[in-house]
Amino acid sequence: MIISDGVFYNSSSMSAGQIQTFLDQKGSACRPGSTGTPCLRDFRETTWTRTPDTRCTGQYTGAANESAATIIAKVATACRINPQVLLVLLQKEQGLITASGEYLTPRRYQAATGYGCPDTAPCDAEFRGFYNQVYKAAWQFRSYALTPYSWAHVPGRTSQTIALHPSATCGKVNVYIENQATAGLYNYTPYTPNSPLLNGRPDGCSSYGNLNFFNFFTEWFGSTQYQTSGAIGAVWQANSGLLGAATGNERPGLAQGGSMQNFANGTVYWSPSAGAYMVRGGVLAYWGTRGWENGTLGYPTTNEKLLSRLNGTVQSFQGGHVYWSPAGGPQVVLGAMSTRWASMGWESGPLGYPITSEKSLRDGGAVQAFEGGHIYYSPPYGAHAVRGGIYQAWAARGWEQGLGYPTVSERGGLVAGGSVQSFERGAIYWTPAHGTKAVSGAILSWWGANGWENGRLGYPTSAEVVSGATIYQTFERGRITYNSATGNITVR
Repeated sequence: MIISDGVFYNSSSMSAGQIQTFLDQKGSACRPGSTGTPCLRDFRETTWTRTPDTRCTGQYTGAANESAATIIAKVATACRINPQVLLVLLQKEQGLITASGEYLTPRRYQAATGYGCPDTAPCDAEFRGFYNQVYKAAWQFRSYALTPYSWAHVPGRTSQTIALHPSATCGKVNVYIENQATAGLYNYTPYTPNSPLLNGRPDGCSSYGNLNFFNFFTEWFGSTQYQTSGAIGAVWQANSGLLGAATGNERPGLAQGGSMQNFANGTVYWSPSAGAYMVRGGVLAYWGTRGWENGTLGYPTTNEKLLSRLNGTVQSFQGGHVYWSPAGGPQVVLGAMSTRWASMGWESGPLGYPITSEKSLRDGGAVQAFEGGHIYYSPPYGAHAVRGGIYQAWAARGWEQGLGYPTVSERGGLVAGGSVQSFERGAIYWTPAHGTKAVSGAILSWWGANGWENGRLGYPTSAEVVSGATIYQTFERGRITYNSATGNITVR
């Protein structure tokens, strides 16, 4: 089975616009021939109307100055042949897809698909011309399918008459022909590659035709066994080197009217609301653990994007962004966490990449760890990062169970290079001279009322010390003592 019937006869695999884009890409470096013969991307011809028949049941309506892409698309529709097959045929027979300069000659267009051009005789003048050649080739493949038992090579049988080469001395071999499309290819080009060619050591009896058909098709369009078309096909076209060949046909019926198709190295998903995008590697595996398109992330809304830091990647979904990095693997960042992280420069900021998923805490709170710290969220105060020495001091006080959730983000620029972060039941200060110190309760209230670090006491230089009802804390220029039994504060 060189190519499945489903792929061979899939006439909707590419639109005229997609064919033109393909020709533009493959012929991006093309130069016209010395006689002015145009590149295929620029070729135009006036066509004529053809009446439908039993082979090509759709009408081809002729028009002036039609492009090669338009001719190929209209022939594919009229004759119900995959336009990808016609593109491959044009390359296999005359190399027209990639021909440039001296290799572009009028004869190549006159014999574009090799129809009526036997290996042992000149081309039949009746069938010359690009439009004529493309149409008649498609018509011929439909003829093979309409009367399959009228030809030398028949589907579902072992053919004993497939030659290895136009030279009769090279002999013939037996080939089991599994399906109609493969039978049509052997009837059109009645030679099969020999063992030396298949083993990479061609000899004088090697014929390339049908092997080239297979190789060109798989290189350009992926699997010959599964259909790849439409929006999913366009994504594959743009990312074939990353995705590899299709491993199954497109599967519709997903949530919200979506569909998907598996490839060797990833999957392409399409939905009416989000469009078509590929998902692969660790991000694909992680997305699967979150319920695929049925989970909170929904469908992908972008392809993966390579990030400069640590060669990480990011991919956006309807419900959030999935980041992958060597530091933390695939992780999702959602909602308020994502907004706070973004405000700090994403992965290039001080937090770096996420290294854990979001974890739920008390009272509707949540935490997510990053390379350079944590983001904590609480309903009353939103999301704030806690990092470095302040995080360590907060952890020593019991995290959100101790000083409570952060109520603001860390604020730098204080006197003597200090910084501060406030929490529900206190604040943590950091200075180059004294490190991190937590201040809370009545001591914090008095110190704040008297100018904080700018007041007469300066920064805290010790942690709170509790001795029975007495709580005291030292500062740069004094000590605050609080008696919890009497409520008295003394400062000295």
